[in-house]
Amino acid sequence: MEISLTNAHGLWKEWGLQLLVLFSLFLQFTLATLASWRKSIFRNWIQVVLWTTYLSADSIATLALGIMSSRLANMKETKGTIDTKSQIMAFWAPFLLLHLGGPDTITSYALEDNELWLRHLARLCVQVGLAFYIYFLALWGSTLWILAAGMILVGFIRYAERTLCLYLASEGRLQGSMLPRPDFGSVYPRNVARYTLKKEEGYRVGIDELTRIPALEDHSVKDFQATLDKAYELFNIFKLLFVGLNVSFVDLGVSRPMFKGPDMKAVKAFEIVEIELGFMYDLLYTKAPLLNRRWGIIRWVISLFLPCAMLVFFSFHDKKDYSKVDICITFSLISGAILLEIFSLILAISSDWVHHWRIQRPKGSAISSAITFFSFSRSLRWSRWSRWSNSVAQFSLLGSSMRKRKGIFRYPRLAMLGDVVERNFYIDYKELKEEIKELIFKQMTDAVTYMEKQVGLKSALASLKLEASELLK
Repeated sequence: MEISLTNAHGLWKEWGLQLLVLFSLFLQFTLATLASWRKSIFRNWIQVVLWTTYLSADSIATLALGIMSSRLANMKETKGTIDTKSQIMAFWAPFLLLHLGGPDTITSYALEDNELWLRHLARLCVQVGLAFYIYFLALWGSTLWILAAGMILVGFIRYAERTLCLYLASEGRLQGSMLPRPDFGSVYPRNVARYTLKKEEGYRVGIDELTRIPALEDHSVKDFQATLDKAYELFNIFKLLFVGLNVSFVDLGVSRPMFKGPDMKAVKAFEIVEIELGFMYDLLYTKAPLLNRRWGIIRWVISLFLPCAMLVFFSFHDKKDYSKVDICITFSLISGAILLEIFSLILAISSDWVHHWRIQRPKGSAISSAITFFSFSRSLRWSRWSRWSNSVAQFSLLGSSMRKRKGIFRYPRLAMLGDVVERNFYIDYKELKEEIKELIFKQMTDAVTYMEKQVGLKSALASLKLEASELLK
């Protein structure tokens, strides 16, 4: 037994760091893939694996950085120098920093993770400092110092992006960004006078900000582009509801006619809502709001150019002093960084964010033409995947009441755990058929029509009462 433990300790000391680095790379690919599936496919195993991977990815990368810095410090203290084999291991530190930044498809698993942005900021400072410590300890003055410096820059950018996205998606920051700024202007005194006069006359007066929605009839766009434009404008109106703010009556009045008309069918209405909720998902859980700006183009140029240049330089670099295993791991890390960036770029080009941005651009522009050329992936993507799972949860209250609780959950201390298991594993998901969508859409339109008639009738009665009171004076 003692010999086995000694052998295990020796194997871990020899190959533990390599295994952790490769496992960290594997977790990045798993995160990027499952996070992109999470938006459109609901499966319990996807949620469980994604949650486990999300929690493990940071811990594995942090553990690898800690082991690396400890070994290098001990070697420097005992031998006074860092050998060549350890230098190539130190070269992996920037890639671990890149892994801590995570893929673009997920920044947080739950909304509560966004509130921990300050903790991630502290980790950013610590991990970047640790990466620089390893860099100056083992790589400064070596043949790999230039390549490592470029990857540290990429890793810092990715990690800082993740922290910034968590901050931007936090509840307090979202509320602050969505509250309209007061713009009094030159007509403010006149508006105040009109407000006071109407209020004294007995009218129900409020001050609301009008969300301007461009008339779609003036746009020579295709049907999908018109639908995308509608969804984006409605997203700007109703995103206030996700942070506890209220939508003004003016915005409700503006948005209501967008679901009316002879051309509006249930399928189209649901598609608008799907796109709208997709925008909100990206805002809360991904890096899309930050990358779908000018900064995104700069970031992708840096994140693609530097790893590709590193791959070329390392291919021609003298590697006779490195072991074959370490060389393969290094090539795997560089290639993995490039593949993850290409995967992220393809998803971004095929996203609704970029397509909405493209239709706002003048036709014939270089960037718009390039996006149109590469956006063939969008048709391929949506031919296989929908924007959501097209299924709704179904929970049988009667069946749950009659179901006997398993023996392990009969104990009082485990009863709450049994409720959690029941909520997550005893729920069936049924396909939302077109007939149900038609029924929901009809019920909603009938309810809105009835409310408008009631409001119109009450307004007419109020006007008659006001006129009658004026005549009786």
